[in-house]
Amino acid sequence: MDAHVELYIQSNSSNESVSTGPLPVEHLGGDRYRLLSASMIEDLTFQDVFEADRIDDCTIQFRRIVEKSQWRTFTYMVSRELVESESLNQYLDSCDVRGFQWERLFGGMLFIHIPPGLDYDPTDEINALSK
Repeated sequence: MDAHVELYIQSNSSNESVSTGPLPVEHLGGDRYRLLSASMIEDLTFQDVFEADRIDDCTIQFRRIVEKSQWRTFTYMVSRELVESESLNQYLDSCDVRGFQWERLFGGMLFIHIPPGLDYDPTDEINALSK
């Protein structure tokens, strides 16, 4: 079952919880979840499996990562012109065909997630599109 929940991550430097959501996760049963998107949290990445405590219907409290993802994530800051371009849309369509996952956040951040076992780095193609 997929659900958008708001993750609260305990800060390493204090006892304050910091909201990072809502982020899409897959509930794997019990207290285990898989992250289905990019994360701005340094240690938690796309497809990581983690434990969390349910706070209410839409909030969970992150505890720990139990299985690191083997996916590789590449992050790019791209221009508004590139975001709105047909060439980027065509490239992202090709990512879909190749089994990659991608996300655009905050208007100019592009995340490309590469599945385990694929030796591919999208940087050259993104740089070529940016010219």
